[in-house]
Amino acid sequence: MADVFMGGDTEALRAFAQAVRTGRIALGEVRATVSLGARSEGFWRGEDAEAFRERILSSVLPELDAIEQALAGLGDDADGHAEEQDRASDPGDIDGAVLLMPPGPGFRPETLPRAGREGGREHGRRGGDSDPGPSQGPLGSGLPDGLGDPVPGTSVPDPRMPEWHPVDPGAGDWGSEEPGLGDLAAHEAATLMASLMSAMWPDAAENLLHFLGNSGTDREMDLAAYLEDEPGIRSQIAERERGIGQLALDRARESGAQGPVTFPVQTGWPGVTASSDNWYYATGSGNYSMNGQVTVYPPDATHPEWRYEMETTLNYRDQYNWDGSKATKIDLPGPFDPTITDEQLAELHRAGLAREYQLHGTSERRTSGP
Repeated sequence: MADVFMGGDTEALRAFAQAVRTGRIALGEVRATVSLGARSEGFWRGEDAEAFRERILSSVLPELDAIEQALAGLGDDADGHAEEQDRASDPGDIDGAVLLMPPGPGFRPETLPRAGREGGREHGRRGGDSDPGPSQGPLGSGLPDGLGDPVPGTSVPDPRMPEWHPVDPGAGDWGSEEPGLGDLAAHEAATLMASLMSAMWPDAAENLLHFLGNSGTDREMDLAAYLEDEPGIRSQIAERERGIGQLALDRARESGAQGPVTFPVQTGWPGVTASSDNWYYATGSGNYSMNGQVTVYPPDATHPEWRYEMETTLNYRDQYNWDGSKATKIDLPGPFDPTITDEQLAELHRAGLAREYQLHGTSERRTSGP
């Protein structure tokens, strides 16, 4: 190990060392892919291809080996410096988890939190029985019972969606603190983690990378894919649609309408929580609202019963942030399970290295009825 230097933050040194080791693992995977391709006999045909292959074997792979060895030494040195400083002085209590440290034996993967969310899948999540959910707060409430006053005919002006804005304060002011070595290491480790996630959970990876990209711009989600992957949420929305349709039918029938009448539809922002891993890590809990119309038809020659037809647009909103209170473990295949804390990611926002943003999605016009 190199001569010990004093005055470094030991927690940051260990975080840096672990991030370097994480990078070495990823580099090893890249090397294995390159080596496998270079040693495959099937597609290297012709003089140019053989020369290209030879350059990989004689130059690129040795260079990757050298970088891998250098990273190993760098990580060992950083850990060694931290250990020497611990022996030389009392650093006091170190608050918080070490970046990417494997979880303790009591850690349960099913209780993982998501960005800006409280608690895990079994408790403390928005939308649970003991939590009022993200619909509670200063959000637009929509029309009473989701329905406006009826008008004769088959169309009304679209009421649009009600007001929505974030219901929690997030991590604080962006760029309000100076970034440190630990923040830089956390950013690199989180970027690597997002890359490792991309094959299994593409939306979660893309949303995390957008956060780390530091633009703060709104991001559109694939709402159709979200609903396809989340049957529980899809059923909840369908039940809400049926309830509004039935209420409109009851009111029209009670009014004695002799022809079709149409009600504006505009709901508030009920909260929902994703259950699939991809969307759980991509958004966790968010809010949805429906706006449009429902037309009720009295019985006629071809339809002996009262009926309704609803046309609505579905909207989804979420503030992508990290509240700094929990640890998130991404359970990836293989021997390495990176752990990164909400606090570390929240700190990236305050340090100006990443930025919270609004996640939104809007569906195509939806038609439903009995």
